Amino acid sequence: MVNKIIKILLIILLTILVVGLIAVFVLLLNNKIDLNISQSKLIYDEIITESFNNIQVSTKSLDIKLIKSNDLKTNVKVYDRNDSELSVKVEDNTLKIENERHTSWCFLCFDESKVVISLPEKEYDLVVNATSGDIESQVDLNNATIVTTSGDIDFTKVNELVLTVTSGDIEINEVNSITITSTSGDVEIGKVNNSLNIETTSGDIDIDNLTIMKDSDIKVKSGDVTINKTADNIYYNATSTSGDVKITNNNRHADYELKIDTKSGDIKVK
Repeated sequence: MVNKIIKILLIILLTILVVGLIAVFVLLLNNKIDLNISQSKLIYDEIITESFNNIQVSTKSLDIKLIKSNDLKTNVKVYDRNDSELSVKVEDNTLKIENERHTSWCFLCFDESKVVISLPEKEYDLVVNATSGDIESQVDLNNATIVTTSGDIDFTKVNELVLTVTSGDIEINEVNSITITSTSGDVEIGKVNNSLNIETTSGDIDIDNLTIMKDSDIKVKSGDVTINKTADNIYYNATSTSGDVKITNNNRHADYELKIDTKSGDIKVK
């Protein structure tokens, strides 16, 4: 009986191996797999002379990084493993960057494919549509709308931020108003000044310093919610189906209400 089970398992494993080899062979024929050692290279490096206040980036699988310019000039650099269908232009007061990457699976890659935008000091509006890739901004942003499937988000300071993320950690140093819809990934915010609405399926939420000037919501299916320092004018209407709720000095007659609901996870407000 045992030998028969072992034979069946071996047949299943061999079948999986054969199917896998066939799939690899088909991908090789269609140039979808690169067996060479590959490294990103600089494929675009230009100074942008036109003025703009808005930035719009559309990419499939490049990291996006906004940094402060050292020489008060706008510079766009793109690093990629392959030459891509790249468009960089200023139109209608907007810097538009579009990248249709020629994706291929690489056996051994040192991949740092990214868009790096050096910007003079002022506030910008940012719109990003991406499939995968980290998004980082070291410059102050006015309004930012980010839609991405997978990738971490790391922003320094934003006035109003709207994030739609399937998977990836989110880290914001300071924001006035923030709206997050996420499937999985932790959320860490240093300071909130006005309002927040967060809905996530799986991931912890950690807010260091919270002030709200309107009613707000946090909804988590699986994950802890921790708020370390808060204003006195907030009433915490907190419920957890499976988890502990600990709130220090909750003011039922406060000006604003923060509703926190978790299905599985602890809620702690210090």
